[in-house]
Amino acid sequence: MIWALHGAFGDEKDWDALAESLGPDRLAAIDLWTDEYELPLRDWAFVFNRRVAAVDSAPVLLGYSMGARLGLHALIANPQLWKGAILVAPHPGLSDERARLSRREHDNGWIEQFNDLPWSDFWQAWTTQPVLATHDPRPLLPERRARRRCLELWSLSEQDDLRLELGRIECPVQCVTGENDPKFTAITSAMTRLVPGSEQLTISGAGHRVPWDTPELFAELVDGFVTGLQVG
Repeated sequence: MIWALHGAFGDEKDWDALAESLGPDRLAAIDLWTDEYELPLRDWAFVFNRRVAAVDSAPVLLGYSMGARLGLHALIANPQLWKGAILVAPHPGLSDERARLSRREHDNGWIEQFNDLPWSDFWQAWTTQPVLATHDPRPLLPERRARRRCLELWSLSEQDDLRLELGRIECPVQCVTGENDPKFTAITSAMTRLVPGSEQLTISGAGHRVPWDTPELFAELVDGFVTGLQVG
């Protein structure tokens, strides 16, 4: 089974088209906004891994952006559990305290907008950030309390620098970025050198939202990766 983790302010329905392309019973799209996951990053990984291990003996991880960062925590927390992982635009964490404080100030600005603006206005501001501008996402009707989590508990400012722990990952990892997302392509390129058995793919014609910028190509990529794991 492919366990799919959506990005910030997304939801499990983001993976509907991919699940349809892959065929029945191959993808489990996780709703990250349930009370079960009202936890800091490392605690979240423990709970999530326990849930997966209870029902799947050969799980594959798929994470996008925030979901890729959550996925890194899961891979590090239980390296023996996972058989493979596809991480779209992952980030291993900020490496210095000044950058962390700057990110926290940045996120505080988003929290103020989240608290003060009507959802439609906030969603417009969020989705028109330059890094996200290559794809027009479907509108969401949020459960606001839960979705605030990605600006507080799961912010990049709250994430430890995982670089020294990436060597613990044991499964094959495919890191994916879009050619029109140079920031994350550079971050991912540096990160993959620290993950044994990993490779980076940069997808032409895609930005940060690779799975939705190039859906058919991405579905082929996921299918090929999982099939290769089974053959191996």
